[in-house]
This record gives sequence, C-alpha cells and structure tokens, in this order.
Amino acid sequence: MMQVLVLIVLVFTLTANEAAGYNRLGAGTASCGIWSGFRREGSTSARALSSEQWVLGFIDGITEESGGTLDPFNGVEAENVWEWIDNYCQANPLKSIAEAASAFIAAHPR
Repeated sequence: MMQVLVLIVLVFTLTANEAAGYNRLGAGTASCGIWSGFRREGSTSARALSSEQWVLGFIDGITEESGGTLDPFNGVEAENVWEWIDNYCQANPLKSIAEAASAFIAAHPR
C-alpha cells in the first residue's frame, strides 16, 4: 500500500514540476491531498510543521524577491495562512502545495 502511495505522490510531483516549467524541491511538490492529511495530524506533527513552514518560507521568498511590492502577510497571522491553504486544498486536492501558496499570494497581494 505504501509503495502505491509513494508512486502516486511521485507522479503528481513530476506533473506539477513539468507544468511549472522548472524544477521545484521540498514539501511544496506534494499534493494538497497530502497537505490536508498532514494538517489533520495536527500542527505538532513533524510532517504538518514541515509543510506549514515551507508555505511560509515560499510566500516570504516571493515577498522578498518582489522588493516589498507584494505583501501577502499584511494583516494576517500564520494560522490564517494555513487555514486559507486548508480551504484551497480541500477544494483542489490534486493541486500542489506550491500552487496553493501561489494562489494565496494572488488572493492577498497587499
């Protein structure tokens, strides 16, 4: 069973990377379905924590690269970000965590 799950994750990871046009590494390559499972484990779970911190780092990196013209964290706390990602992932379980974080940025530019 575990081998099947690993195979499924790899297929979706490769598909997401090809669609992005560049290689992406880390927790962001996992699917939203994986995110949702980790989040159900609770924020004290190492897997949930890793994914949550990846999202914050990804968004922070985009903000840094924009020179501050984007500020998706304006007026929100980390838990607000994760809840938004939870909702996005529930509606889009086959999307990647990186796609969810990108959607968050698009919905919260300032």
